[in-house]
Amino acid sequence: NLSITFDSAITLGDLGEVRIYKESDDSIVDLLKVDRKKGANVDVISAPDKTRSLNYTPISIAEDGKTLNIDPCNDVLEYGESYYVVISDDVVSGAQLNGIDFTGLGESSNWTFTTKFTAPSGSDILVDDDGVADFRTLQGALSYVMNNVAKDDPATISVKDGIYNEMLYL
Repeated sequence: NLSITFDSAITLGDLGEVRIYKESDDSIVDLLKVDRKKGANVDVISAPDKTRSLNYTPISIAEDGKTLNIDPCNDVLEYGESYYVVISDDVVSGAQLNGIDFTGLGESSNWTFTTKFTAPSGSDILVDDDGVADFRTLQGALSYVMNNVAKDDPATISVKDGIYNEMLYL
């Protein structure tokens, strides 16, 4: 999950998009829309031989009223890749960032991140929303176990204290 904290309280706009691009070839890997109408954003969660499509809200404002949370779709980011984030100017209104009126973030804003180099191995998995762990989301851990641990083998998913706002599919 990604977040950006503004100087003061913000309001979600009626329109707007957040795009995540792969840095190596500038290909778009995720397009997230401000969800003012149900069904604007669909995520797919998969397990062996099963798939669920869910309507979800990938762009939200945290309880502090100043932080914009961005939740990329499941399974769109690859291990060991660098990405950059672009936010249109109409995602939030009434926002200032570092004392300047917010007019969006483009490719040149340098909001980049790199994913973990390799997938975890084994059947003991750690989830932590803000520390060193195998996964940041519980669904990431569940999907890993369902797709990489044999059905009859035991697995342990340890979850650290945190806030995990997500739909789960097991």
